[in-house]
Amino acid sequence: MSHSGQTAPSVKWMKEAFKVPAVEKEPPKGAKTLIRREMLKNVCGLGIVIFVIATCVFIVRYRNERTNVTTEYGIHIYPSDSSDSTTCPSGWTRYLLGDLATLAIPPTCELRGEGWLDDAMKERKRRMGVNGAAIVFQQTGLSSKSNWRYSRIMISIFKDNTRLWSKDALERWIREGLGASIDKNNGMGEAGASRILKWYPTITGTTYGNHYVRISYDRQLNTNPIVHVDYYLIWGKHRTVELTLSYRTTESDIWKADFEKIPTTLCFQ
Repeated sequence: MSHSGQTAPSVKWMKEAFKVPAVEKEPPKGAKTLIRREMLKNVCGLGIVIFVIATCVFIVRYRNERTNVTTEYGIHIYPSDSSDSTTCPSGWTRYLLGDLATLAIPPTCELRGEGWLDDAMKERKRRMGVNGAAIVFQQTGLSSKSNWRYSRIMISIFKDNTRLWSKDALERWIREGLGASIDKNNGMGEAGASRILKWYPTITGTTYGNHYVRISYDRQLNTNPIVHVDYYLIWGKHRTVELTLSYRTTESDIWKADFEKIPTTLCFQ
């Protein structure tokens, strides 16, 4: 019975007032482990993405920032007074490439200076943006215009990490770079159309403990004689030597045997 002016509390209100608070249920057994695993997978996935991006940035920067030691440091080239008969064939001259390396050259080739280029050719090279290799040897007698055969030995020395690249990556890099260079020169229309006629299988090996890759091809400018090219990357002493040997296929009997020996005479200082 209720007193005057008051209402007795309802049963429903009392149930709500004295309701026992709900106890939070723990997650099922093993749920915490699954959560941790998902978090770990997400962290690992993020780490892989960051690694891939960093690797791509490194490769792009590397390709744009190779240091050509032979041009950056003004290397002086001069013949050596002493020759080791085991690495320098009889009658050849061993050249010192600054304090970086030495290389033996046959008597059929001479060191070329820029003085032999006439003004028209220098201007054409300037417009095409062609700097050429840092060190160039040519057939003996060309400077005096007494020998119109064709051969070239072109040398550049770099500080880089191409030794870490796979053979397939190096081959793709060289082919793409060469193709871009040919397209650029053809687009200038300065000397006519150049093209690659044939690629040869890529070869890897060692010479005096130094690893190398050789990529060979035949090229032709317009209807001129076909030229065979052997392009070497040789690694040693944290440096890479780019050695390009080229000659006309119709003159292989003059150049081929000697040019196959030249890479084996390279010694790092």
